Amino acid sequence: MGVYERTIDELKSLSEESFRSFSEKILASDKPLIGVRTSSIKAIAKRISKNNPTEYICECKFGYYEDTLLYGLVIATLSKDDFFKYLPTYLERCASWAHVDMFVPAIKFVRNDKSELFDYVEKHIMTDEGFYLRFCIIVLMDYFLPEKLKYILKMLEKIDGKGYYNDMAIAWLLSVAFVKRKTETEEYLKTDNLSAFTHNAAIRKICDSFRVASQDKIEIKKYLRKK
Repeated sequence: MGVYERTIDELKSLSEESFRSFSEKILASDKPLIGVRTSSIKAIAKRISKNNPTEYICECKFGYYEDTLLYGLVIATLSKDDFFKYLPTYLERCASWAHVDMFVPAIKFVRNDKSELFDYVEKHIMTDEGFYLRFCIIVLMDYFLPEKLKYILKMLEKIDGKGYYNDMAIAWLLSVAFVKRKTETEEYLKTDNLSAFTHNAAIRKICDSFRVASQDKIEIKKYLRKK
């Protein structure tokens, strides 16, 4: 029995039916869920990354939400060259927004050099297939705010309107940008050409943030648009 089959058996042993039912509603995954808590998945990924990452990567069948996320968390620990080697396979098999959002913060090589990750985003940000675009947006949010804010704001209107989960990622990014660069982001939101949906979602996320002052929330609400 290979590492992948053993891992599937372990995941199934950790399944919680109530958690699976709850997660199905939240994750909206195109793949079936086993029902394993994220903390357990991360622990398994850490062990695989230390012992036999290549074996798991080569054997993975992407049959479930959990084994797919494991693939992402494992390749996130690899060297830069190996990461980019396996990244397309992962992005093409992502089946939930969470496959992106839990994966991006785990990328390790960016601690030393993130220039090639930005190059990858520039190359693929106009790709609206699968989860490539959400990946690019979350990468920009996590690793390139505020230093690339000018570039990011310029790009947003070009990628707006390419699916609910992408538009919500734009809104999330703008809420983080508001915290880090309030003046520039507020000026952008006064005159942007985003869809009413994305624009208003960004303002709502800003107002939901604990890092935004109450008075700033009152002011930014003035720019909500009628749909």
